Amino acid sequence: MLSRALEKTIGEGRSYQSGNKTMKNTDYIIYMTTKHGRTWKWLKDKTGWKQIGPEGQTHHPTAEQVLNHLLPACANIKPITLKVVYKPHKERRSHTSWEGKKSQGD
Repeated sequence: MLSRALEKTIGEGRSYQSGNKTMKNTDYIIYMTTKHGRTWKWLKDKTGWKQIGPEGQTHHPTAEQVLNHLLPACANIKPITLKVVYKPHKERRSHTSWEGKKSQGD
């Protein structure tokens, strides 16, 4: 039941009002960097969540799996750096060309 609620809350691409902007889940890119400098990237598009690894491998996790990776970092259980970048979906370059080793400063 919890995973269905998480999927509904996180997975729908809901929009939020902030000032005069309407923001959606698809407008954010989440970067997670380990203490060894390896970076993973999570983003949401029309088909759902995508996880892109340091070597460019792509996975399609559920919303619950995304949270399972990110929450320990948020709670400082693991020495991981999280970075969330606002980048409207229409302004993004193709995420298939992303390479984790080169894009740590995105």
